[in-house]
Amino acid sequence: ALDHTPSITPDSSIDLGSIIESQIPLPIARVESLKLAEILAEKYHGLGLRCTIISDADLAAERPPVRLSSIRITERNFEFIDFNARSVTEIPFAELALVVTGRLSQTRTEMLEKRRRKAETKVIDETATSADESVLDIYTRSDRVGYRVYLAGFDFSCLGDRKGLLAGENMRRLAALLLDSAANALLIDSYPKVRHLLAGIWEVESRTDPQGLKRSGFGKVEFGKVETSSNLQQFNKFSRMQWHLL
Repeated sequence: ALDHTPSITPDSSIDLGSIIESQIPLPIARVESLKLAEILAEKYHGLGLRCTIISDADLAAERPPVRLSSIRITERNFEFIDFNARSVTEIPFAELALVVTGRLSQTRTEMLEKRRRKAETKVIDETATSADESVLDIYTRSDRVGYRVYLAGFDFSCLGDRKGLLAGENMRRLAALLLDSAANALLIDSYPKVRHLLAGIWEVESRTDPQGLKRSGFGKVEFGKVETSSNLQQFNKFSRMQWHLL
């Protein structure tokens, strides 16, 4: 998949050999114009690779999937219950096209810095936390936005006797249950295996937020800041790409 939005120079930081070896459709370039994307696609076609051009507008990573609170299964349909609106959307079994599993990871580091003259900065305190959560995206044949199941806040009672004690296992069983009912749907579970190969195209988002002056002890005031990173946008793009490649 080639993405024609401004970013890195084509072929830089891309492990093309590992991408080909993975046998999994992955982005191999992100360039600044459709014309250049077409030229690169033709070049890679000449090397025996089948390429698809997908834009950031197509991926719409900033638009979140509809979060689900539960799923009901009737004789012919899935019933998706919106986590926020509590509305119900009926999806015929034959309309379910794709299930994509992945993990969302976020880190947060809080720091206190001692700043003195001559631009000298010393970290005097640091606290790091991390969170990791399984997610499951569901797409119909006509909707590229999709639906998302988070472990937190989802009612797994649709599993019936299949429901286990471990939330992670229930997520895998939910994917299997959906595919049992929708025989023509595909499962994509490769994100954890190929995540490191995406970094050259879709970097993990990171940011630093200053916290101003903060007390570090009795009578002491230092500068605080928070550094965070998240793979949310990266996974959103990977997940949506799978729908466009159907």
